[in-house]
Amino acid sequence: MDSDHELKAFFEYVPPLSVSIEPSSATIDLGDSVLFNPTASGEYRHSYQWYLNGNPVPGANSSTWNFNPASSRIYYIYVAVTDSEHNTAQSSTARVIVRTPTVGGPVFPVKISKSDSPLLSNAVFLVFSSIFLAMIFYSLKKAGKDEIKLPFLCIRLKYYKDEGVSFLL
Repeated sequence: MDSDHELKAFFEYVPPLSVSIEPSSATIDLGDSVLFNPTASGEYRHSYQWYLNGNPVPGANSSTWNFNPASSRIYYIYVAVTDSEHNTAQSSTARVIVRTPTVGGPVFPVKISKSDSPLLSNAVFLVFSSIFLAMIFYSLKKAGKDEIKLPFLCIRLKYYKDEGVSFLL
């Protein structure tokens, strides 16, 4: 190099491409959905490919993805992002637990105020218990059976701070 020429170099740091998704985990009932949103770093334009249980989801190439599961099980979801410079990053894997909705009978909420006596609370409970048992015995008689095996019987008590107790059969 001579005194008539000068050599200058300019360097620009470009952080590596990275991506994360939200939510990182979810538990839903069958029939519900989860909306996934990625956050990708970098200055270049991004393309997306969503993966379900390690397999690319056909047509899922937008920046968000609404997951609507078809069955109850555990699913693993991630997204791969590629920028216009052909750099690729993969998000961590989100875990989605899809539960089978609980099947049960009708819910009968009954509120009893604090001013009502405990005797009235017991009376309401007995009335609803009797109605429930009558429905079971009617069903047995109609089906021509003399016994029934119930996998569960759920009576929920919900306490309200200022309003008393609610019975859910």
